[in-house]
Amino acid sequence: MDASDGPLPLFGYGSLILPTSLVSRFEEPDPPLNAAFNGSSLDEVYDVWSIEGENPLASEGVDRIYLRSSELDIWEKYSDQIQLVPAKISGFRRYYSNECLPEGTMLEVVRTGNPDDWINGVVIQGLSQDQYEAVTESERPLRRQTVDRELLDYYENIPVPDLEYDRVEIFVSENDPSEIGTTRRRNHVYHHRLLTGIILLGQRFGSDVAKRFYYDFRRTTYEKPPDSSDPREFNTISENEGGDPVPVVVETIGHFGDASFNDMNKYRNAILLPKELFDERDDLAPFDYVRVAHDWESLSKGELLPVDAFDSSHDAGAYRTNGCYEAGVRTSLQERIGVEIDTPGTETILIQPTDRTSIENEQVARISNIEMESRDFLTHGPCCYIHPDDLDTLQIGEGDDIEILNEETGQRAIIPAYGFRHRHKGESMIRLQGHTRKILNFEPRDNLGGDDEGTYSATLRTPPPRESRKLRRYWQEVTRLIGRFFVDYSQVPLRVTVGEDRDEGRKIIRADETVMGLLGIKQDEKVVISWRGRQRSARLQAPLSDDELDPLTVKIPSSLRDPLNLSVGDLVNIRRDMKYTFGKKITISLFSILAVSVGVINAFSPTTLSAYLTVFVVIVLISTVAVWFVLWPERQKCR
Repeated sequence: MDASDGPLPLFGYGSLILPTSLVSRFEEPDPPLNAAFNGSSLDEVYDVWSIEGENPLASEGVDRIYLRSSELDIWEKYSDQIQLVPAKISGFRRYYSNECLPEGTMLEVVRTGNPDDWINGVVIQGLSQDQYEAVTESERPLRRQTVDRELLDYYENIPVPDLEYDRVEIFVSENDPSEIGTTRRRNHVYHHRLLTGIILLGQRFGSDVAKRFYYDFRRTTYEKPPDSSDPREFNTISENEGGDPVPVVVETIGHFGDASFNDMNKYRNAILLPKELFDERDDLAPFDYVRVAHDWESLSKGELLPVDAFDSSHDAGAYRTNGCYEAGVRTSLQERIGVEIDTPGTETILIQPTDRTSIENEQVARISNIEMESRDFLTHGPCCYIHPDDLDTLQIGEGDDIEILNEETGQRAIIPAYGFRHRHKGESMIRLQGHTRKILNFEPRDNLGGDDEGTYSATLRTPPPRESRKLRRYWQEVTRLIGRFFVDYSQVPLRVTVGEDRDEGRKIIRADETVMGLLGIKQDEKVVISWRGRQRSARLQAPLSDDELDPLTVKIPSSLRDPLNLSVGDLVNIRRDMKYTFGKKITISLFSILAVSVGVINAFSPTTLSAYLTVFVVIVLISTVAVWFVLWPERQKCR
């Protein structure tokens, strides 16, 4: 069908995305839009409204919309007649470079003819001839171009209009692509008007479509970098602001060759990505935390997981599917994310960088004698001391957890942090106990030779939030205090290494016999493994006869690492299982305690309720003292 049978559909890529802006071209709301072009700012033309109903961009911080008061009423009159359907069109580029406003810039589009260039927008159909001419007039001095329908690509999972036309029209700039330039940033109200249009698309087609549209808009819209003085230098909004999700295809670790891994990353509880992807993204680096989800809808509440890089010998080009990089994801993580593990290579997940406060290049130093004397490391475990200004930067208080990262190896520790004052107040520094430094492979700078060989700087960052199971944490703390009173314990930090295959599913971990001595236990007795508030009980055994195990390490099989979200190289706290020790020792003395109780009852011969209560209290007191003395030798083993 040709244009004589009615207006061709239009492709709107800027303010025409917003349906209220479209209808204002032929029925002007109050105040009129031309006020903005006669010296008034857009802030004076539009009102700021809170969003009613579903807001698909709430997770992106978009919490308001800009509308004239009568716009929605006008759109309501035409919403059954006019259709706006989200789509993409290739061969065009979009820039924030149109300086027709008094403040900031609006969008303009140029045709490049390059199939790798594309923009998103809406296909507009259902306009009458008069409405079509009014819209066309409002877009002057832009040039109207006709484009073959084959260049259109509609978004998935939306009802595609039954177009009888083989062409659409788009308004483009007369400027040559090489001449595009500006010294101004985008107009913020104009930009929020476009976001309003995306929100309305979400209310019509669903939040999943709106989020995909939003991120596509950011990836295909170019604007002036904030720190550039070159008028012809442009970045995409995504490049300037970062944080956009990236799709990757999920594959199991076994899918990749041995050349893709080193000794540690193969066993990390992390998403493995090619180095090329890290090079492409300024907002993504190895060992960062990302949100991971199976679909756009659940991305804002997706799993929070670390990422790591494949080995430098990994061939990223050989591991691509449908233009996306393939990511190595262990089977246990695939189940948590919601991936169908029976269909490898067909599932795509979304990875979204997160903005976590961090401090880099903290110099590692020894802990001072004053700090050593102020903390019982055997009971409370390792900690670190940093400058109070760093506590403020990380927005944490005294005793709150921070994450310490060795960026050369990826080894992590999540331990409490306390403030200190030192002589070199302008110098970033973190003080760590020697045992903790060795586990994380840090070397104090004053121990290094003249060539400064070794790792002496750490990265500090706020750790991921713990699971919000307060009742369980309170119960753990209560049982710990009771257990400490009767049994006591020593807490030993160790570096996690890969467990023995024979120990998978058997709840067995292995450490050097010197560790057993520090813990106050014998071979095959139970210990508790703690990481980020999670605990698991296991039996501790010595290394196999042919295995020489570093006394700073513990072998933990994946069946225990996975429930704790542990990775190889992490610092984990080990202590003896006080409930196990209590039960084991008290069972032997149980009959003696019962005999004492019977003797007390016979001695008092209670006949009233108050007498029975008195006897009960006496039995409890005597039993408590008896148990405490029975367990005296056990307490001495760990002190």
